[in-house]
Amino acid sequence: MKAVFPCSYYLPETAASLYLTDNIIHACAEQNLEVDLYTPTPTRAVPEGAKWKRYETDVDGKLRIHRFHLYGEGKNPILRALRYVIGEVMLLHYCIWKKYDVAFIDSTPPIQGLKMPLIKWLKRKPTVYNAQDIFPDSLVNNGLSKGGESCMENWSHRGEDYLQVCR
Repeated sequence: MKAVFPCSYYLPETAASLYLTDNIIHACAEQNLEVDLYTPTPTRAVPEGAKWKRYETDVDGKLRIHRFHLYGEGKNPILRALRYVIGEVMLLHYCIWKKYDVAFIDSTPPIQGLKMPLIKWLKRKPTVYNAQDIFPDSLVNNGLSKGGESCMENWSHRGEDYLQVCR
């Protein structure tokens, strides 16, 4: 069985909950699931001296990490949002054109889940939604949502077959 993990961030970047993703993908590979993780090259809070390759393998070749180039995340909110959108389009591309049995989608950044219904519709593959770092109260406080759920979350949940909540 083969799983695809499209991730907006991955080690050696420093971002909230990356250790959860790392633990999950390694556990999957150690249980003989083939894992392909797709992610942009690291640019956000990378520790000095950190090394990575565009293509890496681990766990006896069962875990494959594929990195594609994407410009760095700056402080400009428009460029940052554009980076998220471009990154998500690239990750959706991999989810549509690569062969796998299940897609494992993280909830961070919030637009990650938007591709799940598309994957379900185009690929007819099961999806697992890894809900972590969700702060619906911040959407309410900013006037982006009234009831604690955003339209992005509602759309994302349309495509999930399984929901995994990590706290």
